[in-house]
Amino acid sequence: NTDYTSNSNAGTGGSYLVIAGSYLLEGNAESMVRKLQQMGYSNAEIVHFDQSQYHSVCAGKYDSNSSAMSTANSLKTKNIDSYVHRRQ
Repeated sequence: NTDYTSNSNAGTGGSYLVIAGSYLLEGNAESMVRKLQQMGYSNAEIVHFDQSQYHSVCAGKYDSNSSAMSTANSLKTKNIDSYVHRRQ
C-alpha cells in the first residue's frame, strides 16, 4: 500500500523520496520538474500524496536515507529547498 501516486513510469525506485516543492498548480510543478531535469536530476517527476491536493515534485528516489539526504543537501546548496520523505 503506497501513500502516493506517480505521474510517470520512471520506475518505483527506493523508499526515500527527495521532495523539492509542492504546488497547488500543476504547471508550477511541471516547471520545477523541468528545472531539476536541466540540473541533471533526470528522474525528477510529479508525485501525488494521498489526501493532498498538491502536486509534489520528487527529485529522485533512493534505497537509503543517507543517499536521499545527500541529494537533499546538494539541492540546498543550489538554493532549492527539499526534504526526504520515507514511503509508508
